[in-house]
Amino acid sequence: MHELNTNLTTERLVPLIPESAPFNTEQRAWLNGFLAGYFSNEVVPETAQPAVATSGQVPEPEAAPIEEDFPWHDPGLEVEERLALADDRPLERRLMAAMAQLDCGQCGYVCQTYAEAIANGSESKLTLCSPGGKTTNRQLKKLLAESDAPSANGDGSPGATSTASETNGQDKAGYDRNHPVSGRLLESRRLNHPESDKETRFISIDLSESGLTFEVGDSLGIFPKNCPDLIGELLGELGASGEETVGNNGSSKTLAELLSHADFGAPSDESLQLLAECATDAEEHAYLHRCLEDGTDDGDDIVDVLRRVPSAKPDPASFALTLEQLQPRLYSISSSQKEHPGQVQLTVAVVRYERNERRRKGVASTFLSERLEPGTPIDVYVQRSHGFRLPGADVPVIMIGPGTGIAPFRAFLQERKASGAKGKNWLFFGDWRREHDFLYEDEFSCYLTDGHLTNLDLAFSRDQAEKIYVQHLMRERGKDLWEWLQEGAHLYVCGDAKRMARDVDKALKEVATTHGGVDGDQYVKELSAAGRYLKDVY
Repeated sequence: MHELNTNLTTERLVPLIPESAPFNTEQRAWLNGFLAGYFSNEVVPETAQPAVATSGQVPEPEAAPIEEDFPWHDPGLEVEERLALADDRPLERRLMAAMAQLDCGQCGYVCQTYAEAIANGSESKLTLCSPGGKTTNRQLKKLLAESDAPSANGDGSPGATSTASETNGQDKAGYDRNHPVSGRLLESRRLNHPESDKETRFISIDLSESGLTFEVGDSLGIFPKNCPDLIGELLGELGASGEETVGNNGSSKTLAELLSHADFGAPSDESLQLLAECATDAEEHAYLHRCLEDGTDDGDDIVDVLRRVPSAKPDPASFALTLEQLQPRLYSISSSQKEHPGQVQLTVAVVRYERNERRRKGVASTFLSERLEPGTPIDVYVQRSHGFRLPGADVPVIMIGPGTGIAPFRAFLQERKASGAKGKNWLFFGDWRREHDFLYEDEFSCYLTDGHLTNLDLAFSRDQAEKIYVQHLMRERGKDLWEWLQEGAHLYVCGDAKRMARDVDKALKEVATTHGGVDGDQYVKELSAAGRYLKDVY
């Protein structure tokens, strides 16, 4: 018989960095080692005197660390709701609440680590949250102004440029926004019918020379270039030809070359400050200072602002150097390398619209659809997914992805087909009109015929007087949906965060209450905590 060790011990659970966290192997190992040391077991030595206790009392063990909750970490909430939920939290959590809550990695961080880097002064850029845009930027500035947080260098001086990928990303070429690799466009073709009011593109990129690999659920970062027409508009406002030489960091480029990689969206504070210094009209000067305080009007880009301040005539080269760098765009990967080795495929909605009597274009979507010829090199990188992964081969899968939200689920279905997975597959898809907008119709019809797709539910909102969306189909199929969930199905959602994802979430709670007789809010919370309710929303 083993002797019972009666020495008092207090164990503390050691947290581990998950595999899906945005760190490479070496960084993850270092962090796990640090956490192991910090949370190491503390043993009371045999010679130590026990704590004084009255008769019948036993010293209470140290409580296990309480896991912090982030109730604002929901992209379906409006920013005001998120900030209210974080109102009594430390600055870094309030900063986190101001972000888009997508954990997309486009900034080189996830929401929590980006907020912490800003709060401790190691990150100076407040414009890295592309999904949050000006709303996030405005709130970050406001929160910092109301706090005593250090500047990026801790002394009020400007901070260094972002080093997020050096500390937070993977260090292998092709898996980091700062170390992209070169691919080549293979194909760009329209998926919608020519008479459709929408344009969605199938994009295929050759990766064979890069050696780049990915898993289904990952995203591809694309480095686009600005449209020459837009560059021409800005040059016209600056009174420049584009041939001017601009020196920057020891190298020189033409002004047009520099502008091809500049962000023409909301102007930086540095750009607004330079314009304010140059403006000779009092009203224009006041307008620019309002922009510095409250941000520009939603939807305004740098050309819109310049047209509102014709008295401001900055030096074109100096002004160009105040512009932010164009950020990469992330697209959910819509193919499996098991079925399409050596390439990656995307499903891209092309953005075009009119505003302020100007034709506006999505930078990356029109770069891929209009300006990139087959065979042209393009800089890309893989952004690893934060948990948006397929379950085991025998586990049922429910996928809800209207519009371009279909992208990762096309990849999921290819992966499961190629790997011989036996789990059932159920797809909810929707768009405007079946005749014009049924993306990948032939592929999904074949999957349904051969049994790879168990269920295919379709919602085409404009084919009838009353609009029908995927959430309506969820309610109609609620009994079957609940049965699948009781069988252990994993449920995935991809697409619009503000409307669709919120409506799907609401429908899922109603299904749980109506057909399961349980508290819908609590059930969905537990489903998410179990890793069976996963979202890739934007």
